[in-house]
Amino acid sequence: MYKYTYFQQEMDGKRFLADLANNLNRPVVFDAIMRVRTSTGVRPVEFYGSFFMANTTDTELASLNSDSAIACKNIRSFLNNFQTDSL
Repeated sequence: MYKYTYFQQEMDGKRFLADLANNLNRPVVFDAIMRVRTSTGVRPVEFYGSFFMANTTDTELASLNSDSAIACKNIRSFLNNFQTDSL
């Protein structure tokens, strides 16, 4: 998301064109599946975002690009291992 407060072409025009070129030229993957692997006994229980999970390991994403971010929250005090792969 970009914000151009009180857009003025003289000041913001080059930045707007660079942002537009970045959005049009970056690689985008459609219909991606991300597999989440965790330590034994740990599993995802709450989900937020625009994706679908048919089970607790596979996350189906409509699209994924280089600016996408995915976060994991560890609510326990001990160390857990998280591994993700995009297929």
